[in-house]
Amino acid sequence: MAARLSPVRRHIHLEAGFSQREADSQILRRVLFRRLALARCALVVVPSRQLENLASRVWRVPAARVAYIPNGIDAVRFCAPLRDTIPGFARRPGELVIGTVAPLRPEKNIGRLLRVFAMLGNPAPLRLVVAGDGVERGALGRLAAQLGIADWVIFTGRVAPESVLGTFDIFALSSDTEQMPNALLEAMAASRAIAAVDVGDVKTIVCEENREFIVARDDEPAFAAAITRLLHSPEKREILGALNHRRAATEYSQERMFCAYSKVFGAVRAA
Repeated sequence: MAARLSPVRRHIHLEAGFSQREADSQILRRVLFRRLALARCALVVVPSRQLENLASRVWRVPAARVAYIPNGIDAVRFCAPLRDTIPGFARRPGELVIGTVAPLRPEKNIGRLLRVFAMLGNPAPLRLVVAGDGVERGALGRLAAQLGIADWVIFTGRVAPESVLGTFDIFALSSDTEQMPNALLEAMAASRAIAAVDVGDVKTIVCEENREFIVARDDEPAFAAAITRLLHSPEKREILGALNHRRAATEYSQERMFCAYSKVFGAVRAA
């Protein structure tokens, strides 16, 4: 808004996403503020097609001034993740691990993942690893106890993603709202099969073959069914992991993102 009222420099606005309060719909006062504040913005940069649509359709930014630049990651960092190195974790014979990496905030809805895990009827030994920390840690621990799954859930606290992703047989994402989650890209780069809810661009980010395991956000039985199908198909997990790795390394590389931003800022400087 300061740039709108006093345009000393050309303004590039970067929009990343929303909190849980805007998971289902935009808040009117924020929409009106964006319309006013971004009216003379040189460029609005967004990481998802959903945000690109919102910027043009709801915030009324001309399409020519909206740039879609997907997030990128250092794929090499995740290409050989460590396996079974989580402190206090010892894999039992035949055990499978579902895992997620996320800050423990309301919009990540790890409670949904705990409820879905409690629904699984897998005959093999099974554990859930939640990597991350945040304000909901205590409440999630209590929920796990209430669901009767506390002995099968590991909360690692804050860790480097590459230190846990190799332990996961399936990466799960249960958020109420996302745009283009880096944790998903990292899991793909680590050659993980993905089970997730359909938020933001998640369904189009994963490889095409993985999209059948991306389900409606609020359909917990469908989420549990998607995970169960992956648990029972090691060959499918391996194929999806390889395809996801290839897609992350080629379509969502850090270098590709840097190049796109260099062009954006170079064009503005030139203008």
